[in-house]
Amino acid sequence: MSANPAAVAPAAAAPRRQLGKILRERGILSEDQLRIALIEQKRNGEPLGKNLVKLGFVSEATLREALSENLGQSDIDVSRVVADPAALALVPKSFAVRFSVLPVALDRARRVLTVAVGNPNNVVVLDQLNEILGGEITAEARISSEAEVTRAIDRFYGHELSIDGILNEIETGEVDYESLSTADGGYTQPIVRLIDALVGQVIEQHGTLDILINNSGLAVPETVDQITEEGWDKVMDTNLRGVMQLVRAALPFMIANEFGDIVNVSSQAGKHGYADVPSYCASKFGLLGYAEALRDHVRKAEANIRVFNFCPGLVDVENSATDAKPKPGFIHVSNMARTLMYALSLDRDVVLEDLNLYAR
Repeated sequence: MSANPAAVAPAAAAPRRQLGKILRERGILSEDQLRIALIEQKRNGEPLGKNLVKLGFVSEATLREALSENLGQSDIDVSRVVADPAALALVPKSFAVRFSVLPVALDRARRVLTVAVGNPNNVVVLDQLNEILGGEITAEARISSEAEVTRAIDRFYGHELSIDGILNEIETGEVDYESLSTADGGYTQPIVRLIDALVGQVIEQHGTLDILINNSGLAVPETVDQITEEGWDKVMDTNLRGVMQLVRAALPFMIANEFGDIVNVSSQAGKHGYADVPSYCASKFGLLGYAEALRDHVRKAEANIRVFNFCPGLVDVENSATDAKPKPGFIHVSNMARTLMYALSLDRDVVLEDLNLYAR
């Protein structure tokens, strides 16, 4: 009899150890805390790990790591992944919610579906998943926590996740907020999903994301005493919030890959104030402050990630031909490109943080 090709890939054989014992040995859980959790488990019939989290004795991340060790399986932090729309399409939301399973990625070449499992002790889920896949795909389970999987299901299911679909949603404004609302009342904005989808596509196609250039920017000319809420929000959303969203999506992959460069295009308006564009100045000053925090983060994480800030003056983006002469007081855009290539070519242990470029 031939083996079912859709069977969930078995984990490497490993002796099972009690979850409570693992946490006690790590010094994470006291004997009294374990006893309280066991009493609560006997009362409500819920898994020990779930009770430990509810009682505040351990975090979800700690529980996930302990379960992984307990079961001898790899774990996954679903808060740091972007679910593949093709993977989500293979598993109905009703099944995902019922069995606490999140389809994470579909490897089309190997025909392997990676799923995050929130309740690894529920063996029925593996049989049911096998039936859904219909013998065409092999599933590989990764351990997560039930709460993390539940939040991820709310985040990804019910939302358009393909790039073309999200762009259409943004362009047409056809958004059913009621049907897309999550369990906690939040709503994943289309632009956030678009960024996640773009980063996911890069990772899927190239296997890595080496460089992020935050270059989008705009200015709304308004004096300090005449700033409008609309103008202020438009500038901040584009020049500052957009950077945060892109870095938030890309940084986990760079850290995991132990390599990356993040380039922020600020401005001389991030170092000097100009009366006719106060919101633009505020956004560019804010970008430099955010970049400082980002540098501190990657340094403390000991990540091989560099953060560059470009602070140009006026750049002639209209006369961009190679032999074009820039307008008086402007620099040719090619100077930005050449400076960037030079900065990236430096040894990775060389610190080059803020770069000022402007015409004489």
